[in-house]
Amino acid sequence: PASRLVADFIGESNFLEMEVASQDEKFIHLRSGSISLAASRSDSSSSTKLTPAIGAKVWVSIRPEAFVIDHG
Repeated sequence: PASRLVADFIGESNFLEMEVASQDEKFIHLRSGSISLAASRSDSSSSTKLTPAIGAKVWVSIRPEAFVIDHG
């Protein structure tokens, strides 16, 4: 979704404020305290690749039905 308001409106979401730690060709690596995750660089609604600056604060929307915990 284009904004947090839209993401919240179209269904149940959990939001995390995270910081961009690094990027590679496929993923944006995010961190918040002890939590880290890799998000796809491609915006699913367009062919645009997302390119936030390292250190930028971003909001991540996580839908409960799409979340998997890996004990790795």
